[in-house]
Amino acid sequence: MDWTVGALRKRVNDEMEKHMNGLVPAIQLDSEYCDIFPHPEPPDDTTAMQELGAKQLTMIVWPKKTEWAQSKPFKRSYSQPPVRDWPEWLEKQTKVQHVTTSQEHEILVTKLFEQLHNSSGPVGVALLEKLCQKVAELQDTIESLLCTTKEQQHIIEKQANQLEEQAKKLEEQALRINELKQQIKDLEEKHAQQFNELPQQHDKNRVALNDLQGELVPK
Repeated sequence: MDWTVGALRKRVNDEMEKHMNGLVPAIQLDSEYCDIFPHPEPPDDTTAMQELGAKQLTMIVWPKKTEWAQSKPFKRSYSQPPVRDWPEWLEKQTKVQHVTTSQEHEILVTKLFEQLHNSSGPVGVALLEKLCQKVAELQDTIESLLCTTKEQQHIIEKQANQLEEQAKKLEEQALRINELKQQIKDLEEKHAQQFNELPQQHDKNRVALNDLQGELVPK
C-alpha cells in the first residue's frame, strides 16, 4: 500500500464518496473514546442532498474522554472541537503498545482511517499528518523486527551447520569404534582357538620329547 500523504488523502476521499453514494453504511466505531454515526437530521429533498455534497453526510462525534463532550456533540462539518482537547484524544487513538506483524499494522491504519472519515479543515489535515507519522514509525518498527529476524535466522543456520559437522564427526567416530570392536572380537576368537588347541599341542610336545629321550638313551 502507498503510504504517501497524497495516497492517504485519496483513500479518505474515496471512503467519503462511497458513503455519499450510499454504497456502504455509515461507520460506527467500536472504540472506548469515539462513536461515529450519521447525522439524525439530513435534508429531506433529494436534489438538495445532492447539492450539499459532503454536508449531506454530516457526522456527529463523541470523544468520551474530553470535558467539552459531556455537554453536547459537535457537528464536524460546521464546527471543530476545541484544539486543546485533541492532542490527548488523538494520542489515545494512535498509541501503539507493541506491533509484531503487518496484520496488526493494517488493523491500526484501518481504524485510524475510520476515525478520519469525513473530517475536514485543519483538524483533518493534522489527523492525516499524525497518521502518516504513525505509519512511518510502524514501518520502522517492522523493518527493525525483520532485520532482527534475519540476524536470528543467520545464527540458527550457522548453528545448524555446526551441528551437521559435529554429527558427521560422530558418525565417523562410531564407524571407527565399530571397526575396533570387530578387531577385538577377531582377536578374542583367535586367542580362544589357540587356548583350546593347547592340550593337543601339549600332547604332541610330550610325544616328541619322549621320542627324543628314546633316541638319546644308549643302546
